[in-house]
Amino acid sequence: MDYEQIQSLEAEIENLKKDLALTDWYVVRFAETGKPIPEEVLAERQEKRQRINDLQEQIRSMMAKN
Repeated sequence: MDYEQIQSLEAEIENLKKDLALTDWYVVRFAETGKPIPEEVLAERQEKRQRINDLQEQIRSMMAKN
């Protein structure tokens, strides 16, 4: 198992989660006021969540091989 590669993937996941946190206020504002979230923000958040899911699956796959 390549621990350095797994650590690198985990670091990328953490960075993506931090990026998502920067736009969490849009979600809170929408929940509280109903003001729509800009489409580009929604698209960017979805891309980041998908990348996180893909990286997590890659880590699981790497760990299962060992």
